[in-house]
Amino acid sequence: MGLPKQQSFPPQLPWEQVFLA
Repeated sequence: MGLPKQQSFPPQLPWEQVFLA
């Protein structure tokens, strides 16, 4: 985890936003 998933797909998941935050 903690990878730049932004480039793969938009952070539409709440836990994604937590990693990106």
